[in-house]
Amino acid sequence: MGAGGAARTWAAPPRPSRASRIVDRTGAGGAATWRAAPRRCSARGAAGSTAASATSTAARPPRRWAAAPPAASKAAARNTAAALAARSPAAPPPPRKKAAAASTASSSSSNNNTPPAASPSPHLTSPPSTTTTTTTTTTTTTTLAKPQPKTPLATAASAAPAALSAAFSRLRAAPRAALVLDGGTGEELFLRGVPDDRKIWSANALVRDECHDALRAVHRDFVRAGARAITANSYGVTPGVGFGEEKVRELVGLAVRIARGVADEEGKAQGKNVVVLGSLGPLVESYRADRVMPRVEGARWYAAMAAAMAAAGADGFIAETMSSAEESEQALDGVEKGGEGRPCLVSWSLRSDGRMRSGEEVQEAVPRVLRHAKAQGVAVPAVLFNCCEPEAITTALLALRAAPAALQSLAEHGAVLGAYANRLTPVAADWSLAAADAPQPMRDYLADPVRYADEFVRRWVDELQVKVVGGCCGMTPAHISAVCKTLRREGFEEV
Repeated sequence: MGAGGAARTWAAPPRPSRASRIVDRTGAGGAATWRAAPRRCSARGAAGSTAASATSTAARPPRRWAAAPPAASKAAARNTAAALAARSPAAPPPPRKKAAAASTASSSSSNNNTPPAASPSPHLTSPPSTTTTTTTTTTTTTTLAKPQPKTPLATAASAAPAALSAAFSRLRAAPRAALVLDGGTGEELFLRGVPDDRKIWSANALVRDECHDALRAVHRDFVRAGARAITANSYGVTPGVGFGEEKVRELVGLAVRIARGVADEEGKAQGKNVVVLGSLGPLVESYRADRVMPRVEGARWYAAMAAAMAAAGADGFIAETMSSAEESEQALDGVEKGGEGRPCLVSWSLRSDGRMRSGEEVQEAVPRVLRHAKAQGVAVPAVLFNCCEPEAITTALLALRAAPAALQSLAEHGAVLGAYANRLTPVAADWSLAAADAPQPMRDYLADPVRYADEFVRRWVDELQVKVVGGCCGMTPAHISAVCKTLRREGFEEV
C-alpha cells in the first residue's frame, strides 16, 4: 500500500476478433465501445490504470485477425451486429479513425477552494460524471480516448483492509487482546511548533509544506510508542472551515499518504502491521449536534472524502467525535458511496453525564447505527467513545453493559467496544472553534500518562470489555507508551 493508487501493470490482452476491431474504429473510447480488455490485476488506482491502459494500447503494433472474439457484454455484442451484417467475412478492415478524448463534466466551480458566502454548510456538487461523448475525424492516425473503468469493490478493497480485518478478527477471537490507537495528533502538532490559528486547526500541518515533516514525526513517535493504528490528520479538513470540494479531496488524500508512508516504514522496521484510518470528523463544528448538515448534503461530502482517502491508501475509516446518531449515519452513507468497501469505525463524543452530545442515550444509539450500517452494507468493526472526559466514557460503558439489547446488537454485528479520552476540561454546549480565542484548557491530573493508563484504560479493558484503546486531544506518545505497558502488565495481547 503506497502513498497513492499505483498504476496497473498492462498484460497482453487476448487477440481481438474482427468484430471488436471494427467497433473500436467506429466509436473509440466511449462508454458503449468495447475492445480487448486488459487482464485483471490487483493494484489499485483508477487514474493510474487509465493512463497505463491508453499508453499500452496505443503502442501495440497491428495484429492479424483472430478467430475468437474476447469476452464482451451482451450490450456490446448487440452494438456490433449492424457492422458485421454490412460487411463480407473477407472484407479488409476499414481505415482507422481518430477519436477525440471524451470530456468529463467538472463538478466543481473555478473557486471551489472558497466556501459559498451565503451558507455555513457549502453545497457539495455531484462527483464527476463518467458519461462520455465521442466525435470522430477521418485520418489514419489512431488515438484512443482514455477509458474510465469503475474498479470492482473486491479488487479495490482487497489489499488495503487486510491488516485491519485481521486485527479485528483477532480481537473478536481472543478474550484478552487489545488494539492500540495513537493519541491526539492535533495538540501534539501544536506542541511541536505548528501554528494554531483557531480557524483550520490541525489542517495547518497539511496546507503548510514546511509542517509536513512535523506531521510525519508525530505519526512516527506514536507508532514507536506502541500504536498499531494511526489516524490520518484529515479531521480538520472540512467545508465548515472554508475548504471547497477539490481542496478537501486534495488535503485528505495528502493526510493519508503521509500517514501511510510512516505506517509502512515503521511497520517494516518493527516487523508489525500498522494500519491507517482516514478520519471523518464533523463537517461544520465539533461537539455540536445542532449544526449537523442535512442528510443528503452531509453524505455527499463524506463520500468525496472517503473516495480520496481510499485512493490514497487508507485501510479503513473512523467517523470520530460524532455528536449524534444522525451525524454518524451520514458518515456511513458516505463510506458506502465512496469508501470502496472499506470498514468504518464509529466513535461518539459525550457529555459529562455519559450521553451523546445530542442528548441521546448510547444504549439506544448503538443498535440504531449498527442496523443502519448493515442496511448500507458498511462493516463497523468497533463502536467507540472519544474526545471527552474519561469519566464520561466510563459512565457510557456502564450504561451499555446494563443494556442487553445493545450488547446483543454489538454481538450480532461483530462490533467491539473502544475508548480514547482527551485531556480537555468539559466543553460548553455552545462551543465553537471560531469563537474560542484560545485553546480549551487541559486537566492537570491527566498530564500523568501512568494515571490515565492505570486508572481508566485498565478498568475499561479489564472490567468493561473494551478492545480498542488510545488517546485524543492532549494525549501524547508518552500516554500511549503507558497504555501499552499497562496492557502488557495485565496480560493483554496487543494486535
